[in-house]
Amino acid sequence: MNKKTFCVLITLWVILLSFNNISSRIFQGKAIKRGFWEGKEIEYLDREIMFKVRNAYSLSKTKDFLLSKGFKFVEPFDELSIGRIDIPEGEDLFMAIENLKQKDFIDWAEPTMICHMNLIPNDQYFGKQWG
Repeated sequence: MNKKTFCVLITLWVILLSFNNISSRIFQGKAIKRGFWEGKEIEYLDREIMFKVRNAYSLSKTKDFLLSKGFKFVEPFDELSIGRIDIPEGEDLFMAIENLKQKDFIDWAEPTMICHMNLIPNDQYFGKQWG
């Protein structure tokens, strides 16, 4: 391989890396990733889990447990006992979900998924709404 060919290959490699960084998508400061969940391809927020605590369990004890394991709350529990947490650095998202689902106090847990609207509203003032 001569010097000119080597320089062309390096230039193409740098361009491809730049394109990859430009095309990466971010939502709420987190990378949007693609993967498979329960047999379906999904888009989800990197390192974030959405979960629901069973009704009979204490939210404060659940929160204390999760914080002691290195999880960080992205959003506190809502009125339905649903919360969002970041997993500790270096943990696998899907393994952390499976581990959470094994706990008695967790009703369900899943990646925080990104959904896309496939609907154009039939409302002539839709674009003027502020809320």
